[in-house]
Amino acid sequence: MSEKFWVEIAVCVMASVVALAVMKTKTPGWGPRSIQAIIIALGIPAVIVLGMEQILNSQAVAAILGAMVGFGVGKTFKE
Repeated sequence: MSEKFWVEIAVCVMASVVALAVMKTKTPGWGPRSIQAIIIALGIPAVIVLGMEQILNSQAVAAILGAMVGFGVGKTFKE
């Protein structure tokens, strides 16, 4: 099996672990922070895998990852 296959498996496993950790440590009820964490935990690895499979080109991967990082940290700083 190729090295790319194992990297994709590792990315998927890490995404699952992070998503499960967010769901397990959250307080009762779904707040905006837990939803953001789940979206980022599952979305970033999906974009990485799509980029590695060359379904998305490098410009699309950079744009999507930049948007997701902006989404994740956009509301962490108060004005």
